Amino acid sequence: MNNFCFCINLKSGVFFIAALAVFLNLICACASVRYDTNLAFFFIFIFRFIICVLGFVGIILDNFLYVTIFVNYYLVAVIFDFIGVVEFVLPFIQLSYFFLRY
Repeated sequence: MNNFCFCINLKSGVFFIAALAVFLNLICACASVRYDTNLAFFFIFIFRFIICVLGFVGIILDNFLYVTIFVNYYLVAVIFDFIGVVEFVLPFIQLSYFFLRY
């Protein structure tokens, strides 16, 4: 399994995902402080930032343990984010279906 989606190298794909996640989690942490949201959001984004930095450094240093921690965390995060989005959007879809029916 050398290729990611049969088009780019797996190492390059994980590097790209980790770099993008580091950048986005840092922006979200700064935005949560800037807009005075709950302090828990700040710590969640900092935790995610640290895990993504761990994956980023693991790719650069070829450290299998760091990359494994990042990949396993990211898999769980994607699953929970998907469940959260479905739980948030589903009531709106049912409500709009009710209004469009009548």
